[in-house]
Amino acid sequence: HLLGLAKEVKSDDKTNCEAQAARYYFTELFGKSFIRNRDKPGINHMLNYGYIVFRSAVARAVVSYGLNPSIGIKHCSPTNPMPLVDDLVEPFRAFVDLEVYKIFFKEGQCELDSDNKVRLVSLLNISVKTNDIITTPNQVMHKTACSLGNMYDSKEKKLYLPAMKLPVTKTA
Repeated sequence: HLLGLAKEVKSDDKTNCEAQAARYYFTELFGKSFIRNRDKPGINHMLNYGYIVFRSAVARAVVSYGLNPSIGIKHCSPTNPMPLVDDLVEPFRAFVDLEVYKIFFKEGQCELDSDNKVRLVSLLNISVKTNDIITTPNQVMHKTACSLGNMYDSKEKKLYLPAMKLPVTKTA
């Protein structure tokens, strides 16, 4: 279902495929009754916190390579000051999703307490296998931002976006 929706996404997502895919993805991961709502507690608060941690790390990487976070590639909104960051953070969201799944379903915790905050922040430095090396999500963010800068300077023709293998998988 997700791969079919991915093939249907068009520029500016006028057919709303991204939202349909997100709804399907989140209900498959967190259950049929789950609704992604940034204002709801529990899973939603944990996701919000993890996403902002990763978004902040991507913002640091973007700025450190001289890129302007306000000039996006696909994300664009007059109310979003960092669309480029939102473009580049997308591949990293699954790390947060799977850790929140583990915290909530496997360990039965539903509060965003200080221990869970530490766990979500520490995801930036876990070891992950990419298509070429063992590294951390934080290092991949920097390599991707550097690669994008090099593309703009015509030093590279392809953006570095490795296939990362998540350290945990959902079991049925």
